[in-house]
Amino acid sequence: MATELHPLTRAKLDELSRPITETIMKWRFFNAQKGIETTKHDGSAVSIHGVKYAGSVPLVYWSGFFEPFMIHAASETLGWVADHCKERRLDPAPYIDEARLLIHDLIRKSYHEIAKTDQLLRGNGFPETVTPHDVSSKEKAACDHVDRLAKAYLLSGPPTPRASEDIIEIKPNLWGIGVNFNAVWRRIRGK
Repeated sequence: MATELHPLTRAKLDELSRPITETIMKWRFFNAQKGIETTKHDGSAVSIHGVKYAGSVPLVYWSGFFEPFMIHAASETLGWVADHCKERRLDPAPYIDEARLLIHDLIRKSYHEIAKTDQLLRGNGFPETVTPHDVSSKEKAACDHVDRLAKAYLLSGPPTPRASEDIIEIKPNLWGIGVNFNAVWRRIRGK
């Protein structure tokens, strides 16, 4: 069952996951363009030209190219949810869990597209001629990492407690010296 924050969390995750989709699409045209010009998540350039998708090129593709994008989207989304809950004094548990599950879904869909792109490139436009790459272990590792992140954000602190607000403030003053009867009453009642 979706929480009230679901539409905003979904929108935030969609915004943060856009670079994953864009990067997958750049790779998808590798054979047609005889190469790729892109950047990794850390900003380092990847420039491969004049070769087919074979040999060391698939090693570049599968060597942790997409995971940093996923983890960044996950961390930023979970942080956004945690901050949102703290600002509004909400119990973060259901909202963080919902975000975690949305991120799991993003990871599964992303790896499906990554494997499909690899199969398309290896098959040179005929994906049914090659076996798809098994991404289950990569998918599980990424989801496990997200679970640990979610737990860390959940334990990062309770919601900020509300300050006690007095409807009527009783503070008689005589020459600048006074007694706050509301605070005295809270202290007596607390013992």
